[in-house]
Amino acid sequence: MPVAGLLFAAAALAGYQRTGHLVPGFAVSIALLLTGGLIGEIARLPVVPRMLLAAPGAIVLATESALPDPVWARVFAGAITLLSAGLIDSLDRRCRRLGLGPLLLAVTTVGLYETVPDPDFALLLVGAALPVALLGWPVPIARLGGPGAAAAAGFLAWADAVGGRGMLGTVVAGGACLGLFAVEPPVHLLLRGRQTVLEKLTPRLRTPVVVSFVQLGLAAACTRIALGNRSPVQAGEITSIGLLLAIIATYVVSERPSRLTPRSRQAQR
Repeated sequence: MPVAGLLFAAAALAGYQRTGHLVPGFAVSIALLLTGGLIGEIARLPVVPRMLLAAPGAIVLATESALPDPVWARVFAGAITLLSAGLIDSLDRRCRRLGLGPLLLAVTTVGLYETVPDPDFALLLVGAALPVALLGWPVPIARLGGPGAAAAAGFLAWADAVGGRGMLGTVVAGGACLGLFAVEPPVHLLLRGRQTVLEKLTPRLRTPVVVSFVQLGLAAACTRIALGNRSPVQAGEITSIGLLLAIIATYVVSERPSRLTPRSRQAQR
């Protein structure tokens, strides 16, 4: 059931409202993202159309949600929202039998909290995401779904841009906290329909935990980049190279032949 993301969005909105941080323009952008995600979910659209449906919400988030200067940081927040709306949904949908969507979202919020210098906005997302993670593990009960994935993209981008003010390199590093959400879907596209390593994993109790530690490692790397107090350009270069290497490694591992015996392959058919 694609309800975990809706619960996350409701909890995050309530948290921002109670703390007085719910900017009207930001609330409108989340509503637009939820609507676009719902259309994509009903129509069962692929990744790119889902990103396009997130465009109105991403534009409102970048222009009307009181994001701090400079302009490039607002543009970056809008672009991250646009891209991750489709990427988060892609991984969440294809790996739903493992419950990875809610679990990895919780790890991402923790990574963002540890990365940005003003973590209060990310802390609210941690509080909203951790209970929702229980819907993905130990028993996969619900996934984020298209609306929830799009809303999560907006929440993460906004908390990153607002929390990273004053140390702009952390804005870039915070965006890279998406980790596997930014790595696995591009590999899926490169494989042209063949399964990625995450899709091949056996649904066991420990499997999502292992994947979560990988996500945590990627987030920790982003934190180290942020702590170096690097310029946005330097942070962008390092994170881009890191994500590219992660994509290549995931592609290579995904291309490895299956260890199934001939009898097992025949049984699966």
